Amino acid sequence: MEQQEDILSWDIPEYRHFKKTGDWFWVLGILAITGITVSILLNNILLAILLFVGALTIALFAIREPQRIKVMLTEKGIRVGKNLHPFTAIHSFYISFDSNQPEILLEVRSALSHQSIIPIRDVSPDDVRLFLAKHITEKEQEIESFAENISRHLGF
Repeated sequence: MEQQEDILSWDIPEYRHFKKTGDWFWVLGILAITGITVSILLNNILLAILLFVGALTIALFAIREPQRIKVMLTEKGIRVGKNLHPFTAIHSFYISFDSNQPEILLEVRSALSHQSIIPIRDVSPDDVRLFLAKHITEKEQEIESFAENISRHLGF
């Protein structure tokens, strides 16, 4: 594997982690039990099992602390952990200051994901912008993923 020299790098958490209160877990449990009960009453055991496993997975994910991932801006692209986003696969970028932490919004040429969001930590957003502008078109963007907006409102 070829070694790449990073131009800018920083560490980010694997995902945004919000401390969940006891009330949050109670609501999750009540919703899960309600859904499971309705599924059993409708003789849909498979859905009941799926709801149980889903609620358990969400609860375990909610208490898990995120790992640290290294972000590197290189001459070939943007490396997030082990994944390289080559500049040829990125249509445009935008540095957003809408949240409490600046973020890179990437419009990616991909069938599965149209937008990637990378928090900027411990480096100047202006330095990041100047570097990316040399390789990618800058275009104003907003967070457009419905799932991303819902997860932010629910504390994920």
